[in-house]
Formats: sequence, structure tokens, C-alpha cells
Amino acid sequence: TRVRVSVILINKKDEVLVGKRKGSHGAGLLSVPGGHVEFGESYITTCDRELLEEIGVNFNGSYNPFGFSEDFFNHKGVDKHYITLYFVCDGVDSDKIQITNMEPEKCEGWEWVPYHKLPKEMFCDTYNQIDTYIGL
Repeated sequence: TRVRVSVILINKKDEVLVGKRKGSHGAGLLSVPGGHVEFGESYITTCDRELLEEIGVNFNGSYNPFGFSEDFFNHKGVDKHYITLYFVCDGVDSDKIQITNMEPEKCEGWEWVPYHKLPKEMFCDTYNQIDTYIGL
């Protein structure tokens, strides 16, 4: 069982930052930035590290814990079990930050999508977490 974080970034225009996964389980699904908690790493440090690694931005620990999910996958014959901790950064001024796709081998690109246009089929329990937070 692996522990991962997902950071839901919501801008002042009521849009969520999402990217399309590629090259691993969940390929083709939209997801928010996040990844595995490394040994000895706090969840805040993981959020900081993952945002820097994936989108080139660091919010310096300003994450609101929101929820969690338990997810099971079978990818290429390998069973995977994740506990995902969800965090929200609400009110992000997306006009003042530069989002860069730092891992093009893992993500097709990042975009801000209005809440009401998010597909229900997203990686892990992401849609349900966003829906619960926002009340879509």
C-alpha cells in the first residue's frame, strides 16, 4: 500500500488545474498534481515537492487538508493499492503564476478547467473529492 497526495488547485475564476496522465496507470484520465509520499517525508513536504516537480510552482505549505480515498488498480498485471490524501489551494491567482509541464513523459499538459466542465471519470477519486469540496 502506497500513500500519495493530490493537490487540488482552484483559481479565482472557479477553475481547477488538471492534466492528462500518460505512460502509467490511469493514462488518458485527468488528474490534479500529486504523487507518492517518500520515506521520512511529511505530507506538506510531499505537496511542495510534487508541485515543483510537476508544474514548476511551490505554494510553500499553504494546503488545506480536505479528504482521502482508498483506490485499487491493476496495471499491466500488477495490483496497486493507494491511500490518497487530498489538499486544496483555493483562490489561486492563476494570472500571477507560470504553470509549466515539468514532466511531459507523464502528463500531456496542464490546463485550468471550469468546475462544471470536469469529467466525472478522473484519476482515483479526484472528481468526487472536488465535487464534495465545491458542491458541484
